[in-house]
Amino acid sequence: MTLITHRSTTLLSSSLIALFAAAATHAQGTLFSRYGATCGPVHDGTIRYAASQRWIVLSVDMVPSNSPTVLVFGISTTSAIIPGGCPLHVMPIAVVPISIDSQGSGVFSLFGPVSTSLSAFYSQSVSLDPTMRWLSSNGVAAGPFTGAVTVTEDFKTQASLDPDLTGAVWSNGKVVPAELGGSGVLGEFRARDGRDTATFDNAGRRIYEFDVDSLVVPASSTLTGTPIKVTSGVLEYANFRVAANEHVRFVGTKPVVLRVVGTVRVDGVVDLHVGEFSKQKPTDPMPPRLGGAGGGSGGEIPSKNLPIAGADGGDVVVPRGHPRAGQSAGTGGKGSSAFPATGKDVDVVWIMLQNFRIFVRQMSAGGGGGSLFDAGAAYAATGGNVVRTATNPILGPYTAAEFPAPTLPGLYFPVLPEVASLASVDTFLLGGAGGGGTGTHAAYTAVVSNYVWSHGGGGAAGGGAIAVRSGGDISVDGELRARGAAGATITNSSGQPPAITPGGAGSGGSVLLQSVRSVAAKNGAIDVRGGFAGNFYELTPLIEVAVNGGKGSAGYWRAESLTPPRAGDFPQSLPPVDATKNLAVLRPADFETRSGAGSKWYRFRGNSRYLGYEIDARVDGNLVTFSDRDPFLREAKEGEAVVASFQSAQLDASGNVVVSTAWTTGTMKPINLDLHRGDAMRFFLSIDTSKTVTGNVEIVAVRMIAGS
Repeated sequence: MTLITHRSTTLLSSSLIALFAAAATHAQGTLFSRYGATCGPVHDGTIRYAASQRWIVLSVDMVPSNSPTVLVFGISTTSAIIPGGCPLHVMPIAVVPISIDSQGSGVFSLFGPVSTSLSAFYSQSVSLDPTMRWLSSNGVAAGPFTGAVTVTEDFKTQASLDPDLTGAVWSNGKVVPAELGGSGVLGEFRARDGRDTATFDNAGRRIYEFDVDSLVVPASSTLTGTPIKVTSGVLEYANFRVAANEHVRFVGTKPVVLRVVGTVRVDGVVDLHVGEFSKQKPTDPMPPRLGGAGGGSGGEIPSKNLPIAGADGGDVVVPRGHPRAGQSAGTGGKGSSAFPATGKDVDVVWIMLQNFRIFVRQMSAGGGGGSLFDAGAAYAATGGNVVRTATNPILGPYTAAEFPAPTLPGLYFPVLPEVASLASVDTFLLGGAGGGGTGTHAAYTAVVSNYVWSHGGGGAAGGGAIAVRSGGDISVDGELRARGAAGATITNSSGQPPAITPGGAGSGGSVLLQSVRSVAAKNGAIDVRGGFAGNFYELTPLIEVAVNGGKGSAGYWRAESLTPPRAGDFPQSLPPVDATKNLAVLRPADFETRSGAGSKWYRFRGNSRYLGYEIDARVDGNLVTFSDRDPFLREAKEGEAVVASFQSAQLDASGNVVVSTAWTTGTMKPINLDLHRGDAMRFFLSIDTSKTVTGNVEIVAVRMIAGS
């Protein structure tokens, strides 16, 4: 140890050396604590660190100005009295003078290597005031100072690599960037961070809802240890795992982009919720939902003699700047016309009996289904129509005038071929097209003087859009859905109006899976089917016709990795995999500047006070050390090529986490204030090549130091 004083110089005596070599008597815990009464002066102690040095700083205040003062050191306490009646709190082993300034304060410091262990000791000050009276301070119990333990990761093996948190390449003595991953700033994905809907799907999975327009990820999850609000739809996680008993539902008006540093594993369900008619009136068009897909507009209750046709469904929603954006026009399902198309009472077709008008069964057609991708006849959009349900209807034979022309589905969008100059995430993130609404009609009218026109039906919304971009493996053993919404199913059992005809279903949306390593859905399914067709039928025998809405076409799913995904890894996906259309190589146009790597837990042999870290890296070929221990070095925080986050935990005998602290980024210091800290630590490293000139970053060592 080296001894220095503030405003004075004192040599380290042999008795003081003996003091520091003596056995510890002060219990571990608080490094400095006051005890005993004072005769005026106040004595205290603090500790600070600079680089590899530990500074023990002892202070004295409230001493008469410029009074001769000494610090008394010992390894045990006493209750003796000094001349004049003030207490002596320390059994003296060493006495060292300390200079007192005109403000009545003095500081005495000991410094030496952090690695040095020091026993506990006791100290107090004794002063001689101008009246020649002896004054003593309270006592201070200090230490023990256990010395530093440094844990070094040199990346020569992968024994401490956590594959769930790692996309960057950790091997051969360094960590280098991966092609994808993001910052991981939202931490490890937890379904419970979403809104617990307190509802369950048909398989009993609990449903958690994430609103991508306004999502707040709590401080307990994020790498910064502070809450983060996301409104863009871009969610950057360290990993993304959905358990078999969890159902994660994304809602909002923006496409979802999951940027994941490490593993993506879906054992439960992830879906892009577009709504269902069981939750709303069949007369209302579904609003645009995730991915910006537009639902078709329904008819309105008309004024007399005013024709009201159903509106066409919203077209496929394409990313801004898409080179084929103009070809999305007309992809929404067509709305059916009012029937009769004029909307006039005089044009209504009646069933006649002995020249009397007795009933109207003339109904508007269902809306057309929305379209996106041409995946073959089984997954094609259909139009709406009206069909006969009886060979010999009770009210007499059908006439051609009672049946409207079928409604057309939407047009297909030319999803392929890929645009060589643009990233897949900028071209394949497509919101599905909505189904068309339906027109009004006068069915059930039975009195010539009172024509009753029924409200039209609303169209269903198209499926949403999601991109999953991962530096690790992507596996779907559950379900990942971007389906279009189904049309309404409507029955009438009263033989009375209103009779709402169903709008068209929405097309499926889009799923884009991109991984540096692998993408597979061996035991699960990617499902981008269009919505099922809705229908209307009457349970009484008065109107023996049925109205069908159109079903939606399939959306588009695509899987990309550095080595081409295999068709055999997608046996249950819908529509079925077509290697020429659904599978591709990850292209440089989609590469990102952020990726990362995370470690398993390191133990510190009982030390749980963290002194800081040092990270050695080569940035643009130059050796750079990042640290929170030296004011002359840069912290590894946002804005640097290397961003480091740390978390401490208490582990049980098997190495499982009992309780953990929040993460902290750039510095370890907040961990020491967290009551949950333990003797285990792990790190997460984010590499940002956008902060470099050449894009070259290598992390060659991480040193974490604990002690006191």
